[in-house]
Amino acid sequence: RRGDCVVAMFDTIGPRGALAEYKLVKTSNAAIKPPSLSPEQACALPSSALSAMLLCENCVRQGDRVLVLGGAGGVGTHLVQMLKPNGASFVAATSTQKELLLRLGVDQVVDYRSEKWWEKEDFCSTPFDLVVDLWGTREPWDRAVSSSAVKSGYSGGRYVTMVGDTPCIVLQHWWQAFRVMWDMLARALWTSIFRSNPRWHYHVGLEPGGGNLDRLFQLAEEGRLVPVIDSTHHFDADGVKKAFHVQKSRHAHGKVVIVVTVGDTAHGIN
Repeated sequence: RRGDCVVAMFDTIGPRGALAEYKLVKTSNAAIKPPSLSPEQACALPSSALSAMLLCENCVRQGDRVLVLGGAGGVGTHLVQMLKPNGASFVAATSTQKELLLRLGVDQVVDYRSEKWWEKEDFCSTPFDLVVDLWGTREPWDRAVSSSAVKSGYSGGRYVTMVGDTPCIVLQHWWQAFRVMWDMLARALWTSIFRSNPRWHYHVGLEPGGGNLDRLFQLAEEGRLVPVIDSTHHFDADGVKKAFHVQKSRHAHGKVVIVVTVGDTAHGIN
């Protein structure tokens, strides 16, 4: 209704057109902002927290031991909060932000600068059912395949990624897009047939419709999901450059938010 404060997602393949003072959006991609959240907190939830929620609902099984690679980013800080409510029995994560992740419900934090998760004795003796890869590149998958720290597909082991082998994809020709899609489809098909490796799956999970955004904000309203913000930046040339610099570094601890002021009202852009 007129006067409602809403939070919306982009409705294109990529986050295009969001850096604007005004934006026309579909009502199916919008939800009313909970009164307990600030505009900055509310806009930090879609799309990363939405994708994390859908991943938990679709990929986590009761009693799973879960390892999150890159647990302190925009997706990871929200994912780790929802794993146990969705059935996980144990959650470990790789990060340098130990205190933050322990506060968000992680049982064990692995500092990737000094520890190798694939060689840890306690992980190898009690392997993980599910690995969620939020960092990307080929190396984590190769480590999971060669290590006894992750169960095989025969034992129910799964490997879910949201970034794939190439975290920053540059597509300048249809052949490049075909190559990326072929690599993902081939690995998913191969591991579904030959179960000696964990079953590999690429998760997108950006469906704001069907009440998903409303359910996400209900979690936040009830205190079961805490928005985690790395930094906020002003909507000017300098602020936007700083925000994209933090985002590009891949070392943000939570979400990066750009604040737009229209009149006397602050609006956030994720």
